[in-house]
Amino acid sequence: MPPSTKSTDPADGLRPKWVPLRKDQYQTLTDLARELQDARSVKTERITENTLIRVAIDIIVAHPELLAGNTEDELRSHALLSLRPQADEESTRADP
Repeated sequence: MPPSTKSTDPADGLRPKWVPLRKDQYQTLTDLARELQDARSVKTERITENTLIRVAIDIIVAHPELLAGNTEDELRSHALLSLRPQADEESTRADP
């Protein structure tokens, strides 16, 4: 397709990347995609596991400050801790 021609196909421009997932990640991702797919009020675009993976990547790329650490576990822990609502942190500080 020539560069001047814009496509409405969301798959245009996508590049494949194979990523092994843990069993729990795979199952949770599948369940979440199915729940979101079923709950859609507008049925124009499918929500799949790949959709959710691309959204997660967009979030990480947009917020690299979430990532700190030397291992996958450290990166995950720091990101998840950073995403906790402020109320959780305040209630934790208030506890004796």
